Amino acid sequence: MLEQNSPHIAVLDSSPRMRWHASRAIKMLGYTPFAFANIEELIEKVPAGGKFEALLLSIPSAPDDVQKLIGQVRETLRYNTPLIMSARKRQIRGLSLLHAGPDDAVLPEPSTFEEMYFMLEFFLRQRNRPVVPRSLEWNEFSLLSPFDMVDLAGTEIRLTPIEFDLAAEFFRHMNRPLGREHLEMIGWQSGVAVGSRTLDANVSKLRRKLGLYVDQPHGLSLHAVWGMGYQLSQLGTRDAPATWTFPADFRVASSGPQPQLSR
Repeated sequence: MLEQNSPHIAVLDSSPRMRWHASRAIKMLGYTPFAFANIEELIEKVPAGGKFEALLLSIPSAPDDVQKLIGQVRETLRYNTPLIMSARKRQIRGLSLLHAGPDDAVLPEPSTFEEMYFMLEFFLRQRNRPVVPRSLEWNEFSLLSPFDMVDLAGTEIRLTPIEFDLAAEFFRHMNRPLGREHLEMIGWQSGVAVGSRTLDANVSKLRRKLGLYVDQPHGLSLHAVWGMGYQLSQLGTRDAPATWTFPADFRVASSGPQPQLSR
């Protein structure tokens, strides 16, 4: 995985929501996010000439502010770090002509997490940088990163961001116990203030939505580890029953509820 000793991508955006979207997408793509709310934070925390894999820079609307902000960023990072300038459509041409260097990119401002993910993925792939695949596969399970969705034996199950991030962490660390503190940090990175009871509730919902019980045919069980946290274990594959039952209230991507999946 790229997450070990992964390079850093910085984010400079005054919007907490967009910083969260960007940080989550960066982590999904296999990089380590560093988020800054304003240029003063960047100047304070990054030494002159510091280097990132890229800096995602939210462009302000006023032309004078644009020139000042880009000048301060260049003064701090020099030209060591490519800039991903996230701008309104009317700003793109001017930025491309006046401010973008040969390694920079000027791209339309995203409004959703999916748009943020695809924008960053496009930038990295265009520069032949490695990215974590969109889909994490494990037998019948396919975890689809940009959509917070799990495809389970042909049925698409929607998860909340924290449920999806927890699921990805469990599948990446199959048969290994994960501590509560580590899992609570996953929740914080998903934009949720996670305490002990909140973590237990989200793990319980995830277990129920994906059917991670010992009696299911896929042989995976999500269970508590006393004194530590939780573990997703592979117990062995069982013969599939004629009907695979899902929780009655689980959400699917296709139209209409599908409480059962015939095999």
